[in-house]
Amino acid sequence: MSLTWFNRFPTEIIYEIFNYLSSNDILYTFFYYNKRLNNLIIHDQHHINYFELPSSNSKFWQTILFTIESKIQTLIISTLPSCISLNNFSNLTSIIINSSFALTFAQFESILNNKQFHKLISFKILNQHSINTNFLLTKIFNKQNSLKIFQCMSTMNFYYRDNPIGLQSNIHLNSLILNLNNLKYIYNYIQCTPNLKYLNIQLKEFFYPDKQYNFYKFKLQKLSIIIKDRYQDEIRNRAKNDLIELIDFIKTFSLSLKFLSLNFTDSIVSPVNNILWNGDKLKKDLLETMKELKYFHLNVKLSIDGSYEILSTFQNQFWFDHQWCFEINRFYLYSLPYQFDEYYEYDHMKFSNKIILENKLYLWSNVKIIHFERFDKIDLIRFIKTQMPNLEVIKINKSSRDNFNMMIENSTKCSQDKRIDHDINTVTTLDINYGKMENEIEHLINILPNLKYLILNDSHLPSMTSDLVPILNKKIERLDITCSYILENLFTNINMYFSSVKYVQFTFDFTLNTFSRSEIILNCLTNLPNLISLTIYPLTPKYHSHDYESIFKPILAKLDKKYIQNNYELKYLDDSLSFLKKNSSNNDNNQSTTSSFSLPLFILLCFIFIIILYNLILPQRLLDKAIDKLFN
Repeated sequence: MSLTWFNRFPTEIIYEIFNYLSSNDILYTFFYYNKRLNNLIIHDQHHINYFELPSSNSKFWQTILFTIESKIQTLIISTLPSCISLNNFSNLTSIIINSSFALTFAQFESILNNKQFHKLISFKILNQHSINTNFLLTKIFNKQNSLKIFQCMSTMNFYYRDNPIGLQSNIHLNSLILNLNNLKYIYNYIQCTPNLKYLNIQLKEFFYPDKQYNFYKFKLQKLSIIIKDRYQDEIRNRAKNDLIELIDFIKTFSLSLKFLSLNFTDSIVSPVNNILWNGDKLKKDLLETMKELKYFHLNVKLSIDGSYEILSTFQNQFWFDHQWCFEINRFYLYSLPYQFDEYYEYDHMKFSNKIILENKLYLWSNVKIIHFERFDKIDLIRFIKTQMPNLEVIKINKSSRDNFNMMIENSTKCSQDKRIDHDINTVTTLDINYGKMENEIEHLINILPNLKYLILNDSHLPSMTSDLVPILNKKIERLDITCSYILENLFTNINMYFSSVKYVQFTFDFTLNTFSRSEIILNCLTNLPNLISLTIYPLTPKYHSHDYESIFKPILAKLDKKYIQNNYELKYLDDSLSFLKKNSSNNDNNQSTTSSFSLPLFILLCFIFIIILYNLILPQRLLDKAIDKLFN
């Protein structure tokens, strides 16, 4: 397809168009378009240095990579094709592992053993289920590498009882982001990072080593701690979550800390010795000892609904001088502006200092996930649209049998109020717990035009006559279902609801291998036309030891073995079984090719938008020249 008008674009305009596309899109669409674009891409120092390893069309990509691999600085790895070697990326400085299905141990270790790993400045593991933690740490805390930033969002479990061994001091590391079960080994990591400046740790429980260490010589500047309890038993949480040792740990950095963030919304902290609920005590026992502290962010769950009297302890001169403001929202106490990804509830807000409402446009602009049980729809939508411009996920946690009539009435009012633009365009994921999609949240789904990902936890699908059915069939590309024995019959016709779905995940309870479960799985594998992968999890505690392959054997025995072998590759990972469609890569290629033919229309729309934008920021002379070339 020849697009002669595109050849007339000034280089500046083409580069602006590239800003709207990923490196992979730029290469796939324009690399072979013509010589001019080929040269622009090859000599571009900005748009192709961030690249994701492709999972398909390997011969096509091998040819391109041979030309541009030396320019790639950041590599995103979701799969690791055998035909592509990391050794070819000579100027690589950063690797990001973000694997939906997890790399194998062999693939993961091949990255760590590669000679390029020692040259990296940044190494991030965003999503990788299977990690040999012992091996990983010896590669991170090592004198030979150049790492400055290490991030691991997968839980780091250990296969030994003693302290980590074989760790060496890494003088380059200045940033650590870790997901740990507890603080037992954190002291060992800190001792190996004498120049550490930023530490972000996510914990599942409070647990400390017997031995305490003196870290006053370390110049840590930023510390963020998130507590996400493994157990949901409230009594156990209260018994074990004692803050004293955690506060002592924080105070070891009191001489240098400039930034402190504490997020305990997933854990009910014991009220005994709880300085987080008392502004006066928090000031005296912790914050006043930190002379360099400039930024303090707090997010804590309260054990008592509506403990608004707590706010009075955050309303003295100390808090006003630092301009640290707080709000209570039923069970939650937090600082403003809100600095955390997840926001809980939306009800009965009270502020320690209302002046902040007048001076700040966005107090919740960092929020990507919002949790709530019930809502006044008009107020919530207005709140989201004015205060949460980056919201991506809505979670509805209906833990009790609430009456949603109020919500439905407000939904009707909202639809009649033409002054309100009630579409929430940024949200792509909806997570529903213990609710009915029909009636109860039907109106919410209708105002999420970009919804693609649906998570159902013991939630009822709508009836086949519901207006929601065509919406679900059209929009949903990714589906996660946690299904109890009682509800499984509701999903026997799942293909009638989600004809566009590509990725399915089932989490079944202890009746995993009942016959109806096999029916549901086979129905998905045979009747979902766009399916790429289906993954099954048993609903059992992950910290129990199981031979998961044997667990899935009974359910596999009930499936059509010949059909499965011909169409799917089976993959066991940790506690899951995945069916990966064998021709999914071909489908991806076809889709990519098709999309590339329709891309010129998208480019033209981008160009129109850029022209408007350039009218504000470019000299009129350049704008006139661009328009003249396009239309004359």
